Amino acid sequence: MVLADRQEVDVQAMSLEELRVEVEFERKRRTQWRRLLKDSARDLGEEEEVLINQGEDEEDERWLNKYKIQRTKNAELEAEYEDLQAKLNITKLKLKDAERSMALKNPLDYSDAEVRKLLVQANKEKSNLERELKDYEWKLDSESQVHLTVNLR
Repeated sequence: MVLADRQEVDVQAMSLEELRVEVEFERKRRTQWRRLLKDSARDLGEEEEVLINQGEDEEDERWLNKYKIQRTKNAELEAEYEDLQAKLNITKLKLKDAERSMALKNPLDYSDAEVRKLLVQANKEKSNLERELKDYEWKLDSESQVHLTVNLR
């Protein structure tokens, strides 16, 4: 008389053989539950590992996307830096050409009005170039700060 439905049983009414069968049944059942619990724990561990790996893959992919975006931004900033550097070099060449053209004429040949006019023109050119240089410096500083901030993330 195996007690599969686990109802209250009068142990005194059971024979010794029935008690042995019941104990053996309970041992097998306990062994089955332990095996089932062990298998479930193993399966749960495997599922956790799969989920963790999926999470890592998603995290890796997210960082890869961030990296690609940053590389694109860096390339754009570097190209813009090259353009600004080229413009600066062109401006320097124009300044040198202007200085040379002014140096070719003998300063003693200029009248006072021409000297004043050249002086005003040179001061305007100087202030324009200084403003342009400050703009380029500010732009490069702000872009480098953005670049640094993005790289630190």
